[in-house]
Amino acid sequence: MTVGLDDDDRFRVPQNVLPRTVGEEMVILDLNSDRYFGLNRSGAFIWSLFADGSTVGAIISTVAAEFDVAQADVRSDLEALVSELRERGLIEPAG
Repeated sequence: MTVGLDDDDRFRVPQNVLPRTVGEEMVILDLNSDRYFGLNRSGAFIWSLFADGSTVGAIISTVAAEFDVAQADVRSDLEALVSELRERGLIEPAG
């Protein structure tokens, strides 16, 4: 189930999560479960924007420009990605 996101929402990476860039992709290790999660190029790009403290609105604008896609499509994909990452405990709302 995807979640609705506000443009001013921000997310952060919990201390138990270790991301590593591998080429243009990213591998994320959850130290609590010893499970790995992989992100493709666009997912890794979005992850870097989370890590920089970007808001959802800024991420949508940046990704739309970088990959030449409509902001509505980016929002939909971002909502799905955030839902999955939150469900797995890999990101959390920055408070």
